[in-house]
Amino acid sequence: PELPGEKSMVLWVSRDITKRIETEETKNWLGRILEESLNEIYAFDAEDLHFIEVNRGALDNLGYTQDELLALTPLDLKPEFSEESFSALLEPLRSGEVRTLEFSTIHQRKDGSLYPIEAHVQLLSVGGKSAFLAILLDITQRRKAQEELQQLNAELEQRVEERTSLLEETNRELEAFSSSVSHDLRAPLRAIDGYSQLLLEDYSQNLEFGGQDYLRRIRVATQRMGDLIHDLLKLSRITRSGLSCQAVCLSEMVELVTQELIQSQPERAVVFHIASDIHVFGDPQLLHVLLDNLLANAWKYSAKQSQSEIEFGCFHEAEQAVYFIRDNGVGFNESFSDRLFKPFQRLHSQREFEGTGIGLATVERIVSRHKGKVWAEGEEGVGATFYFTLGCCVQNSSLSGSSDA
Repeated sequence: PELPGEKSMVLWVSRDITKRIETEETKNWLGRILEESLNEIYAFDAEDLHFIEVNRGALDNLGYTQDELLALTPLDLKPEFSEESFSALLEPLRSGEVRTLEFSTIHQRKDGSLYPIEAHVQLLSVGGKSAFLAILLDITQRRKAQEELQQLNAELEQRVEERTSLLEETNRELEAFSSSVSHDLRAPLRAIDGYSQLLLEDYSQNLEFGGQDYLRRIRVATQRMGDLIHDLLKLSRITRSGLSCQAVCLSEMVELVTQELIQSQPERAVVFHIASDIHVFGDPQLLHVLLDNLLANAWKYSAKQSQSEIEFGCFHEAEQAVYFIRDNGVGFNESFSDRLFKPFQRLHSQREFEGTGIGLATVERIVSRHKGKVWAEGEEGVGATFYFTLGCCVQNSSLSGSSDA
């Protein structure tokens, strides 16, 4: 009742609990995620190790009911652990040495079947009580994939060993064949050439001009056969020999080869343009053979010019060094360029230019051994340019000038 002169008043107190509701919804949402996760999630007491909570993923994978599983400890699921070894495993978490423990082990289902798992364990404190939280991943498929990969690697290693053994055997056979070619085939050739020469020297007065000509042709053919055997053996050795890579100055090597060419035919008028300071990383002996073949080619096929010009240089294309040797010789029809680097394939007759048809095949093998590529461009009557790269063997190269010889 109101007293005279008094007024009644109602006090309303309200609180905004939106955040509380949102927090509770988030907790419920996270709880549902953990519950529905296909991974096994466990919380077990830090003291007696009995399970406190387990999710549906654990129940489904192990085959236990929730009541059955809550009466167990992790030791009931991990047959390879004793109480002492499991306690020692968890000790770094208890002491605070680590915050998370990861290990792989074996779990045992209710029916006795085993499967591999990867465990991630943390030590948590909730309401003053310590508990371990464990999230387990079934790694059966991963283990299966690893075993298949190991088996595949073992099979590959076995195949590699078998092929290596076969390759070694093949190389031994090639060595024996090369030795046989070198001695057994060259010997009769030398005999044919020698007796032909004796006939020409001692019995030429008894032979007509035609007979003498035949003997000379026999000698030329046997000598050419000898050169062919020599080049084939050299090509075979290049294919089988190991690489001994080191820093090489191609410019200096080209200078040496050109001096040898000049000394072989000092009467020829030849101008050399040699780029300086071109360095690579490769096998010096094989690179010398490569340059010797390419420069000898340029020297030979430019011989009919009143003044031969031969150039060695380098340029960069797509961040890769490309080396080249160019001449102003007879050139070639580019429609036949695919034949250039094959053994015994020649674009000019023996009468026009001597040769065995092995030189450019040797060049291709050497470039291939250096993980590079080689190609050529040419035009009949104008000249030819041979390009090559050295792949991953290249250390560095620079083009800083030229010198004329």
